[in-house]
Amino acid sequence: MYLRVPYGNYIKYTILLLNPILIMPKLQKLPDEINGFKIIKDLGFLCSSNAKQKFRACIAICPKCYKEFQSRPTDLRKIESCLCGRILKEFKDQKRLRSIFKDMVKRCNNTNHQRYARYGGRGIKVCDQWLGSTNSFLDWANKNGYLDTLSIDRINNDFGYSPENCRWVGYEIQMQNSAKATLNASQVLEIRAMHPEYSYSKIADIYKVNKSTIANVVLRKTWSNI
Repeated sequence: MYLRVPYGNYIKYTILLLNPILIMPKLQKLPDEINGFKIIKDLGFLCSSNAKQKFRACIAICPKCYKEFQSRPTDLRKIESCLCGRILKEFKDQKRLRSIFKDMVKRCNNTNHQRYARYGGRGIKVCDQWLGSTNSFLDWANKNGYLDTLSIDRINNDFGYSPENCRWVGYEIQMQNSAKATLNASQVLEIRAMHPEYSYSKIADIYKVNKSTIANVVLRKTWSNI
């Protein structure tokens, strides 16, 4: 059982003296949506009947079952649905997906990110649909072949991250499709023929790529289908 204490109400001095926790901070306006959950009512601050805890609460709509339920706004950022049993995958999987999503946004939008030049710097962006709702990205991922062993990959490297241009692939395919993969099949065969007569460094200089790229080709960590 909870006792609601709306901000701005006058509380008797004796109660304040005995229960200083009832002094609530000023309310900040909640956004219309948090992590895909539509906020339909701000409940202000709630406190337990023994007045030992206080927390911000709201009424939100579950994006899975469309049921209205009470939650803390901060908790909405950590869950995928209400207790409706329609969570698509276990939380540990969602945690990895959230990390993938955050990294994707950072390298496209954060100019201080170490890989910004290869993404946001060349016009690669995250689509508005995913930027507007993390749940939209999570739902797409779970319905389109996501596994813990796979990584997100853009089908066309000249376009951004969107449902139409993304897929889940293994490391090898991602490397062959990435901006680093400046080699073609004929060059791959040439490189393997040159080694071990030529060192990785020498071959890398000839083809203007990193030494690690040559090593991956020779050791068949990439282009293993050739």
